[in-house]
Amino acid sequence: MKATIYDVAQKADVSICTASKVLNGQNKFVRKDAIARAKRVMEAARTLGYAPNHAAKSIATGRTGNIGFILADDVTHRFANYFFGQILCGVQDYCAERSYSLVVGTSALSCIKKFLMPQMAAGRQIEGVILAGYKFEPENIRSFLSYNIPCVCIGSKVFTEDNVACLTFSHNDYIEILAEYISGLGHTHMGMACVFSDGQLDSLKMICDRILKKYGISISIIPIKDRENYDAGKDIYEEYIKYPENERPEVIVGSDQTCVGAINYFRQKGINCPEQISFISNTDSPLCEYSYPAITAVRKNIEHAGSRAAELLLNSLSHKKPLQNSSLDDLNVELIIRNSVADKK
Repeated sequence: MKATIYDVAQKADVSICTASKVLNGQNKFVRKDAIARAKRVMEAARTLGYAPNHAAKSIATGRTGNIGFILADDVTHRFANYFFGQILCGVQDYCAERSYSLVVGTSALSCIKKFLMPQMAAGRQIEGVILAGYKFEPENIRSFLSYNIPCVCIGSKVFTEDNVACLTFSHNDYIEILAEYISGLGHTHMGMACVFSDGQLDSLKMICDRILKKYGISISIIPIKDRENYDAGKDIYEEYIKYPENERPEVIVGSDQTCVGAINYFRQKGINCPEQISFISNTDSPLCEYSYPAITAVRKNIEHAGSRAAELLLNSLSHKKPLQNSSLDDLNVELIIRNSVADKK
């Protein structure tokens, strides 16, 4: 028969209340014999093979010790996606450091018609949730809030509201590095291919003005209609050919999948990389290294984004403070030069 807290208390010759406090790390050691009593309780628990009832504990305390990580189901390759996989690794490692367990799943975060509340949230199995994806539908985020589950959204600024924090990637950390690099190769026009939120566009426009003044590099925004994946190559090509020939971007920056898809699509149209157009990935991955041509890429510590998201969420839970938006400016950016950018000099 499974040992109970009552058995532990009886064997250690202490009250049930004392046994519970010791096993939950709440013993304050005020009395002189507190250390001896705590040792007896721990020894009794080991001897009896006592295992705490976490379900009962969560009901009593309102805490489960679980954090949710939900990835948008429209992310290509889902958890095998290198970028989001690295974020998940960062979240997992930080949660483990803080003795939290991670419950992982996917959901239609960007589409309200397809959205179903994940069971982990509806069943209150988690204390908070980290959401990751290309873009989020605000009403879907509010669904989590209706269950009083705080959210940290990675990658997109949804809205500012209590119990929601948006952790966004800064363009500052790599655009200047790219501008300096391509200007040194004789290029004067760069295109940024991405799914941009309004807030990101405003920030990017200010960066573009500074880059033009400092390096003489003009930057064009190349909007992607849906997702930053292989299929986005067609979107980029259609935007590219709208420019007069003498005003077309010479170097296009996008995600690893976007660059691979675009290089292949442009090649089908008779435009080869790097001879006629150059590409740089804003995230380094094995895909960049093994594609043809191998793609010059921005290497950054993506795991840190995951650990930062977990830190924001867990600090808010432990201190019972509102979540606050944050920007990722400290990802140790490094440019990995390969074969996808032409030297015009």
